[in-house]
Amino acid sequence: MIRHIVPEDSPLIPEPRNSLELRALIGRATGLDALSMTWVRLDGTHQRLKTGDTVRVYYVLSGQFDFFFDQDPMLTAAQGHTVVMDAGTTYGLTGTGEYLVINAPAFSEGDDQYL
Repeated sequence: MIRHIVPEDSPLIPEPRNSLELRALIGRATGLDALSMTWVRLDGTHQRLKTGDTVRVYYVLSGQFDFFFDQDPMLTAAQGHTVVMDAGTTYGLTGTGEYLVINAPAFSEGDDQYL
């Protein structure tokens, strides 16, 4: 199967508790269980959370983000940078810009545990 994704065809979902808005581009809702991809615009601080059973990849499209981890040192990711996290990672982030977040397998509601 071939999928052509036009971001504007996906609803823009505000998530004020995390200072962001998002568009879910691909994932379980589009019939793809292997991975999901979401476009996100963040302007502020995203709550600390722990990932579920997915590997998570952030690809920064614009801006700059500081990622904070429990055990590892903080890192700063800017345009063109990629951050890869193992399943079960606890983290938070802050910054302004846009990024893609990719989960494998696809994200499901309840995968993230907010701390």
